Amino acid sequence: MKRVKYTIANWKMNGLNGAVKVVNSIDRHIKKTRHKKSKVVICPPFTLLTNFINAKTGIDFGGQDCHHLNEGAFTGCISAQMLKSAGCKYVIIGHSERREYQKETSKELNLKIDIANKYNLKIIYCIGEKLSEIKIRKKILNSQLSSLPKKINIKNLIIAYEPVWAIGTGKTPTIMPSWSCPVNATNTSVPGAGG
Repeated sequence: MKRVKYTIANWKMNGLNGAVKVVNSIDRHIKKTRHKKSKVVICPPFTLLTNFINAKTGIDFGGQDCHHLNEGAFTGCISAQMLKSAGCKYVIIGHSERREYQKETSKELNLKIDIANKYNLKIIYCIGEKLSEIKIRKKILNSQLSSLPKKINIKNLIIAYEPVWAIGTGKTPTIMPSWSCPVNATNTSVPGAGG
């Protein structure tokens, strides 16, 4: 299986409708430079997905999360089915901010992975250690990886390694894990994406 490199931009809670100009600018840059080094994926807030997808660029889009059910009384949530229906090809699952602030567990993440697989979304599965865990990095990362469902289509799985301590700090890890991972997602601010 050929290894694919990705450049994945998680816009988090940033961007208004006018940010489609940024997406078009990125698309023009990719085409102008004939960028072939990596597959470009943007995961904007849910409110921007349809607008960005309808811009008909060469960029793929993904959701920043999905619920493990297709429908129900889950205010503020979005399902994998909704993401697929909107035109998404990817979904982020297990981001450290959701693990911390929404207290997402491995069991819940596995349910999300299962439903994302059902709708053939490529899963961007996030792993990483906190600053206090650097000395036990291998144990933390192995735990996060071993918690993945036993039956998973690995062709639809991207492992995104980002140390939690590097998110939003501007600090770049100088020591990478001894194993190789398919993607090294970084948290980069998007000029013009903010309000």
